[in-house]
Amino acid sequence: LLDSNGSYDVSSSRDLLDICDGVMLDVKAPPAGSEKVIGRPFDPFPPAELLARAGKLYEMRTVVSPGLFDAAALVEEACRRIAPLSQSVQYKLIRYRPNGVRPAQARVLKEPGDSLMEELAAICVRYGLKPVVI
Repeated sequence: LLDSNGSYDVSSSRDLLDICDGVMLDVKAPPAGSEKVIGRPFDPFPPAELLARAGKLYEMRTVVSPGLFDAAALVEEACRRIAPLSQSVQYKLIRYRPNGVRPAQARVLKEPGDSLMEELAAICVRYGLKPVVI
C-alpha cells in the first residue's frame, strides 16, 4: 500500500499505480480551508476520485480536531464524491491527540468527543463506506 497526502500526481506514474495494491490517502482539509491546515491551497478530491476510478483507493483518512475545520462537511463531501466510484473504500476517522504535537499547536487544537466521531462515522455508513473510528 502507498501512503499519500495526495500532492503527488499519480496520474503521471501509471507504473507506480500498476505495482501498488492500493493507496491510503490523507484528506487533511476541505479545499477552502487547506491553507489554514497545510499552508497552501489544495483540493484533496481530484486525487481521491482518480484513485477510486482506478480501483486503487483503499482508505481515506482525516484527523479530526473541533474548530480546525468543519469535519462533518469535509467527510460528507468526501463520501458524496467517492461512494459512487467505489464502495470498497474505508474512511479512517482519526481523533486528534496532543501526543508529540508541538506545544504551540497543542494549545490550539482540541480533541474530539465521542459524539462527533459517531456523527462522522454515521455519514460514512449512510454513503456505504466503511468507517474506522479511532
